[in-house]
Amino acid sequence: MTMQVEHQRGIALPMLREARERRGLSQESLAELVGVTRATIVNLEHGATHARASNAQRLAAALAVPLDVLTGAQPFPESQDEPEPPGGVLSDYFAAAMRHAVYRRVRGEPERIYAAIPGISGLWARGQSREEAERDLREALEWYVLTAIFDHQPLPAFDDVSLEITEESRDGATVLYPIAPPDRASFLDDSDAVVSPLES
Repeated sequence: MTMQVEHQRGIALPMLREARERRGLSQESLAELVGVTRATIVNLEHGATHARASNAQRLAAALAVPLDVLTGAQPFPESQDEPEPPGGVLSDYFAAAMRHAVYRRVRGEPERIYAAIPGISGLWARGQSREEAERDLREALEWYVLTAIFDHQPLPAFDDVSLEITEESRDGATVLYPIAPPDRASFLDDSDAVVSPLES
């Protein structure tokens, strides 16, 4: 039997960050799901503040784990017991493409981080933090893919996940949106945009 003791300052959630990363969520995404600010998530993950009981319950629900897991009173469930995240053709493609994203600081603009996906030329984003650049890159990727599909333009495959769509015709299968060969060129390769590795 486990007990949660709520002090005046709230409930400590030392396993919040690990639970969020296991679910593949950014701090912004989790904050939106729960209805709090990103700063709240940052402070909770660093132990700077403790969660109110209502917020702690919402966080546990959003991460699909018991509250005792977030407090460290229970271990994480075995991987086979964890619910599969919702999927689909587009969400699988976006996730695969984002796994290939690169983030760099451009000399002369140390306050900004640039992001791109090698294999998709012309697609990039920037932000004042890595998470902001990642969020903007994901949004840009979604619009890029929707536009490409609308214009019948091929898209590259990532990790064997592709958006190649076929249609059965009288003559057999006809590819409508073939897989494009990856285009490794990006603005990060531009000689005028000298980059340095992103500090972790």
